[in-house]
Amino acid sequence: MNKKRGVSVKFSFRVENYQLLFLSSLVVVTYVLGISTPIYKSFLLPLFNGAGEELTNPFNNLPFTISTIIFAPVLEEILFRGLFLKGFLLKYSVKKAIIMSTILFAVIHFLPAQIINALLLGLFFGYMYYKTKSIGYTIVLHFLANLTSLVSGYINFKNGKSVVSQINDVYGDLSVYIIVVSVIILIFSLIMLKNILKNDNLTSIA
Repeated sequence: MNKKRGVSVKFSFRVENYQLLFLSSLVVVTYVLGISTPIYKSFLLPLFNGAGEELTNPFNNLPFTISTIIFAPVLEEILFRGLFLKGFLLKYSVKKAIIMSTILFAVIHFLPAQIINALLLGLFFGYMYYKTKSIGYTIVLHFLANLTSLVSGYINFKNGKSVVSQINDVYGDLSVYIIVVSVIILIFSLIMLKNILKNDNLTSIA
């Protein structure tokens, strides 16, 4: 479809603004640790899966780990940001294009408990692609999101419980510290990121 519209299918992997990358990475990592995992374990998982799930070490399955932190970020970002979003931006408004590509991104995750998180992260990835014109940023962010999710799952496996009824069930005795510190860093990172994204040097995709 992009070829028929005369849209270049070349992908930019350039990462030029490392301050932007650092702050957006902090946003993703602290969001997963402080908000996404606790909500997923305490609310979404019981809502859709009943009693929860058996605790397992997410790093025990090497093929799953490699596909999650390497193949998925690269292939999904090329598809959903590099192809779909880039194409949608030529026909629709920025907001509509990002939302449409994000919905497609969320749907492929299949599991209802994961769709909400995929929607939120997808919106952020889409906006970052729109501002930077590079899937290099979103690949790194996607990689960090998946890696942090595995790490948080491992901490839950070692210290937490499968059924979360109180905050300490998420990460054990480290729960309050991890969640509070993550949320604080997330808020400050978002504020600083917002200021950087106002920079005129970050032009949009037209």
